[in-house]
Amino acid sequence: DKEIKCLFLRMRNPSSTCIDEFIKRIFGYSPCSNEGKEIETRTKKALGDFRHKLNLSVVELIDNFKKTRERKGITVTSLSNENIKKFIDENVVSNLLKRYISGTNKSELKRCRSLEKLVHLIHEMFRIHWRGKNIVQVKNLDNITKNMH
Repeated sequence: DKEIKCLFLRMRNPSSTCIDEFIKRIFGYSPCSNEGKEIETRTKKALGDFRHKLNLSVVELIDNFKKTRERKGITVTSLSNENIKKFIDENVVSNLLKRYISGTNKSELKRCRSLEKLVHLIHEMFRIHWRGKNIVQVKNLDNITKNMH
């Protein structure tokens, strides 16, 4: 499960080829073996669950953002980069992704600038979902984190 969470941090929607490589390199099984097929099924299910929960969490963040602004008497008509950056910082992202990064070395995440990439990812997801939940566009964001170490 820890390995799947790490894969999820890098790619939320990996190709079948990527999953096959993941099975070979991380677990040491041929993707065509019974063990490989079992891991593939479990991985795809887990990634789907993780994607769904992350998207819901970002939509909840948007609701919280709007409610906070409304309580302050600020009308929310458009969204600026500055507002997103003020609302979503490393702490918010760490809390949002705690389920996935709990087994990682957080100082290493910062050192490799991976946390910075995850913050950028959440900013972009926030921007996309702001206009209405759009899973298709969110799936295209893997390029932000796919080269993360």
